[in-house]
Amino acid sequence: MSEQAVSRFTTLLGADRVFTGDALEPYASDYTEEEPRRPGLAVKLKTTEEVQASVRIAGELGLSVTVRVAGSNVGALALPPEGGLVIDLSEMNRIHEVNAEDMYAIIEPGVTWEQLKAHLAEQDIPLRMGYPLSPPDTSIVANCLLDGLGNLSMRHGSMSDWIGGLEAVLPDGRLMKA
Repeated sequence: MSEQAVSRFTTLLGADRVFTGDALEPYASDYTEEEPRRPGLAVKLKTTEEVQASVRIAGELGLSVTVRVAGSNVGALALPPEGGLVIDLSEMNRIHEVNAEDMYAIIEPGVTWEQLKAHLAEQDIPLRMGYPLSPPDTSIVANCLLDGLGNLSMRHGSMSDWIGGLEAVLPDGRLMKA
């Protein structure tokens, strides 16, 4: 990865959230049988604004971007092209709101099924949630976007049908809400 890319991301995020060299090893593989592919750079983001800024920098520098949350994908979707940029969203793991009456939760992409289940139990929130046919450390958002299935899918559809709204960062860094 170019020194310019490392410098720009370090200025944006601080050196502790920019990974190069041997620190890239965890980003080279996921649960798939696909051969590992080592990225050139990985950055760990915590806010939507950081995602927007990172996508803009990647676009300006012509970097391919692979978004990763838990790295538990079995289809190699979390594997970057050799030398590409990995945007790690695992620390964007806040549960902003749970509404038991209207039966919804507002979460960030790093929230896992395990985390939401623990939150509901700790807060004694009587919100029934389905369980995915994937590991508990899987990102809820990633699982839903990939049209995952769960124990309630026969009755309520695949998990993509459960999404009531999204915020997404477009390739030019703009924020879209749908």
